[in-house]
Amino acid sequence: MKYLYFPILLFVFFSSKAQTASDTSINSSKAQPQIDEEHKIFTHSEIPVSYPKGEKKLLKYIENNINKKAIVENGAVKNDYTVIIRFIVRQDGTAYNFSPETKNGFGLEDETIRVLKTILQWEPAKQNNRKVYAYYRIKVSLSL
Repeated sequence: MKYLYFPILLFVFFSSKAQTASDTSINSSKAQPQIDEEHKIFTHSEIPVSYPKGEKKLLKYIENNINKKAIVENGAVKNDYTVIIRFIVRQDGTAYNFSPETKNGFGLEDETIRVLKTILQWEPAKQNNRKVYAYYRIKVSLSL
């Protein structure tokens, strides 16, 4: 009877070790993220995102379309303000994920984002002669 327990114990011991080892290898393969190169968002690229008519015309467009009356009605006083907005431009030139980097208040950031969303087409960034997703950061100076 003594001799029967020993092989059973060995079997249980080795089978539990083998199971633990295989579980570890499965978990380690799941921990490695898969990188989707097509949707990688570049912070710097060979050719950055641009407005088709140039940066001066972009800033003029924003200035002409900002509703300054609404900003003043929200409590803004006459002053010079700087608004910084960051967003992503897709490979097809459309923009999304607008987020303010400044917090002036008075609806300045919201109004600037509203105007930027009216721009339907951007020149997408290029990396290795391919259009890519990329961040774009714009600094707008507003005088009320």
